[in-house]
Amino acid sequence: MRQAIWVLIAIVAVGIGFIGGRLSAQERAAIERLQAQIQELEQRVLALASAPPPVVEVPQPAPPESSSAPTPLKIAVVQVNELAMRFQQDNPALQERVRQKTAEIEQELRRIQQQMQSGAISREEAQVRALQLQQELQQQLLLAVAGPIQAAVNEVARELGYDLVMKHEDVVLYYKNAVLDDITEQVWARMERLR
Repeated sequence: MRQAIWVLIAIVAVGIGFIGGRLSAQERAAIERLQAQIQELEQRVLALASAPPPVVEVPQPAPPESSSAPTPLKIAVVQVNELAMRFQQDNPALQERVRQKTAEIEQELRRIQQQMQSGAISREEAQVRALQLQQELQQQLLLAVAGPIQAAVNEVARELGYDLVMKHEDVVLYYKNAVLDDITEQVWARMERLR
């Protein structure tokens, strides 16, 4: 476009120079107006070439009227380790159950040791069985303590309307727009009622 304007200016200038002496005052005025228009057009073209591209705004669809902003989750934490310690210390029935299970496992361990000494089972097999018994005792203890804690957490969370309950011991480094309530004492109160 810019080159076309320069070619037009050159043609007009040559034409004016060629017939310059033969033009009337009126024709010269018309040519001067034409030159001024060409210069103005050239300035516009230069301005458009150096201007940033226009910003085209794309209309965004309106959100549906029925939808609303999402509500933040209601989140709580529970100090599970503390509840487990309290539950074990304050629970003679649990302590008796653990004592009985420990006695059963100790008796089974003595039987396994006798089998190993008599050659009925190998040392490796005895170790595997002993490990299984130890894991069974840990599992029994875990269920005996964790079961009531989980039941109490479920009830309190439903009643208070929590969307998520985490162990306090878990580490949350960042969560936007949420307050973490500690409901350990409410859970403990529920556990005491459930006993």
